[in-house]
Amino acid sequence: RSLLIFGIPVLILLPTVGRAVWRALAYSRAPAPTRLILVGMLGIVLIMAVVVPLLALRVALSFLLLLISVPLLQRKIGPAAWFTLLLAWLAWAVLLGSEVVYIRDHLDGDSWYRMNTVFKFGIQSWVLISLAAAASLSVGLRALRRISGLYGQMIGLVGLAVLGALAAVYPLAAVPSRVANRFSVQTGLTLDGLAFMRQASFDYDCVAYGGCPIGANRVTVDLHGDAAAIDWLNRTIGGTPVVVQSDLWFYRAYGVRIAANTGLPTVISSLHENEQRAPSLVGVRSSALADFYTTTNIEQALRFLATYHVGYIYIGGVERAFYPVEGLAKFAAMEGSYLRRVYDADQVLIYQVYGVPTSYAIPAPLSRPATTDHPDLPTGETGAEIAALEQALAANPSDGSTAFGLADRYRALGRLEEAVRVLAPAARANPADVGLHHLLGDILSDLGRYEEAEDAYLAAAQADPSAGNWNKLGAALLAWGKLDKAELALDQAIMLEPNLPDPHYHLGRLFAQRREREPAISEIQVYLALAPDGPWAADASTLLADLSP
Repeated sequence: RSLLIFGIPVLILLPTVGRAVWRALAYSRAPAPTRLILVGMLGIVLIMAVVVPLLALRVALSFLLLLISVPLLQRKIGPAAWFTLLLAWLAWAVLLGSEVVYIRDHLDGDSWYRMNTVFKFGIQSWVLISLAAAASLSVGLRALRRISGLYGQMIGLVGLAVLGALAAVYPLAAVPSRVANRFSVQTGLTLDGLAFMRQASFDYDCVAYGGCPIGANRVTVDLHGDAAAIDWLNRTIGGTPVVVQSDLWFYRAYGVRIAANTGLPTVISSLHENEQRAPSLVGVRSSALADFYTTTNIEQALRFLATYHVGYIYIGGVERAFYPVEGLAKFAAMEGSYLRRVYDADQVLIYQVYGVPTSYAIPAPLSRPATTDHPDLPTGETGAEIAALEQALAANPSDGSTAFGLADRYRALGRLEEAVRVLAPAARANPADVGLHHLLGDILSDLGRYEEAEDAYLAAAQADPSAGNWNKLGAALLAWGKLDKAELALDQAIMLEPNLPDPHYHLGRLFAQRREREPAISEIQVYLALAPDGPWAADASTLLADLSP
């Protein structure tokens, strides 16, 4: 395989390498032993290629590196030739490195575990060795003419032409294959890469790829309106406002097509992001985006818009195919208050976001119900409540109920550090108050102080070792990417209460992140059997479809 990829530049380069090494050895004070060593090493390479084929490439590359090192270190050749050999040496060194070491990524444990390392570094090797071959070509042809005359040079050129013809097999065979795998549209000759969209639609296999509404086996995605909308965005929108859109598979569902074709940022593009960043962080955004399009709760949508600083909402063919009508209908209800319709054509809607209070970015309370449905608390009344609670807490700093009430109000106003300041001593003074520990953990998690949040959730589970408390700890650890600890906590929850649905869902997500498909499927199926209409049912069904072979 390596010869198929690197064979032509290597064959062009080898005569130059051989000539440089020969000349370097000719100037050596002890040429005979050195030549014997090189001949012996060449023999070892040939033997290894026969006896242990898997090591043949590594041994051959090591031999080439040592061979080129001779003229490189002696520096008895011209600077142009020396630099050419240096390029070849670097190319083979990079190639050898990718044969010995690989970067552990999302493919680790799969039969393709080396793919990205070989791909990324192999390209660099190919470029370097091709440059070296191009630089050495004229030198090699002149050498052939000196040694064999014009006929020798002609034979060399014919051989080079044969190699070029062999290399041309790939583009000749590959181009028709790629052309055949495209939308059935008639755009005519054009330089517009998005012209296909004006006629394109496609069927999406929900069973194979997931991401569809529950119960759907196939959906039709209509892209007719996207080309004009993308053109409008490119012509009209200045700066880099965030445009929220579907993040479903770019390769299969053509999600994030707006970001891809405008350069405007979006909230998340899960594909590849979950390979390059902590899957837990990517999962949080991806789940939040799916909830944003599917929920009918306007307040939840506003929290999303404020949290991710969204400037525009895009609703096109992909969004209409994959998200429920009732979820998309809420945007019309938000017009005039938080949204302004700026584009409406060919089944594509674009809303501009404005006037969303920044306080909506404050995470909603998790431990107990919020004191109000709206995060913008009336300043006068709330100020009086806070003053009264502060006075009461000053008189009795260990009073858990007062500390909880004050911290909850601080949190609603975004005063998270002050909330921690009053909660921490109260939680220490009331080790059996699970609510205090949970609220403290929630706020510490909001602040990104995950180690302290873990301690708070663990204190709650130790104070009341119920399945629900262990599940809360496990779910938090999973969100922070601490998979081993999360598994222990979730296993404890299941052991205490096997029929509690949520730990099975979180454990299924955990196994999915580890790419342990069978246990992930098993846990998700248990969750759906226990809670077919549960809060995670839609996400669980989507995950199950993604995991199914």
